[in-house]
Amino acid sequence: MAGRLEAPGVLLLFNEVQQFPQARAAIKYLVADGRYLCVETGSLVSTREHVKDIVIPSEERHLRMYPMDFEEFMWAIGQELLYDEIVMHFQEGRPMGQALHRKAMDCFRQYLLVGGMPQAVQEYVASHDFPAVDAVKRRILDLYRGDIHKHAVDYERKVEAIFDEIPEQLGRHEKRFFLPSLGGGARFREYESSFFLLDDSMIVTMRLTKR
Repeated sequence: MAGRLEAPGVLLLFNEVQQFPQARAAIKYLVADGRYLCVETGSLVSTREHVKDIVIPSEERHLRMYPMDFEEFMWAIGQELLYDEIVMHFQEGRPMGQALHRKAMDCFRQYLLVGGMPQAVQEYVASHDFPAVDAVKRRILDLYRGDIHKHAVDYERKVEAIFDEIPEQLGRHEKRFFLPSLGGGARFREYESSFFLLDDSMIVTMRLTKR
């Protein structure tokens, strides 16, 4: 930093903190100083990995970030009042009028198409251009694939095979992922680490079932 920050209550944002673990350790002293509020962001998997030779600050409070839900999407597109109407009618067990219902369903269909990734929602709010939103989501998927190759060393092909198969598998009526889709001889013990990496990185939410 070029100079000393003197203003009280300064917010310091450390983005991708896993790339420089020493900065993560040093945050302890910034918090103890009392003048700085610190926020760290980073990949869940790599943040856990890059801890060698550093002391994890006891002051850290971990928050998991999730995609935007429908309520947050409605905030983003300026439909807070409509969302409040949906909640009110649901709580009171009263049907909405046809006009409001059509508008609410239109917003819900928009959410299904856009999804909850903040960059995709931001693009939709700015342009209302679905192909542009789709391009944003494809870039996010490419980043996921990059993370797979970075963290799934020696078994990245297995992780990528699962990742690429997910849309088709969950697009079916059963909404389940069937191991035979990876090949007739696929066994869970061979793919266990791959599934757990995807689950641990929050790319998927996994629940095991037996047929």
